[in-house]
Amino acid sequence: MWLEAVINMLLTIINSKNPFLTNYKCLFILISYCVFACKIQWNSTIFDIMNWVTTIGIVAAVLTTSAFVPQAFKTIRMRQTKDLSLTMYIMMFTGQLGWLIYGIYLKDFPLILANIIGSSLSGTILAFKLLLKE
Repeated sequence: MWLEAVINMLLTIINSKNPFLTNYKCLFILISYCVFACKIQWNSTIFDIMNWVTTIGIVAAVLTTSAFVPQAFKTIRMRQTKDLSLTMYIMMFTGQLGWLIYGIYLKDFPLILANIIGSSLSGTILAFKLLLKE
């Protein structure tokens, strides 16, 4: 039930024409991601000291992953990638896929979640870089 509410809120924010929501979309999405990640983790195991370590991992994952959100939004909105490094995004996307595979092997929730989202964002930017004619 709460997941549907978060998804509906995100869709409302993304599709909103309200200037306040438009200017702060990244922040709202980041907060929703944090709430979603922590809710899943805290419900999946008994709350103990390991969950604090996992929470630190989730916060670190949110911070590093969210760095791609403004660039992805700008790339999608402007449809321009001439100033972006193709080599950097190929390396980043490949590295994030490697971390995702490693996280799946370890069954490490923060690692998996961060790299699913990060590789999706960097993959989107990479696809725009490769497919857009400039």
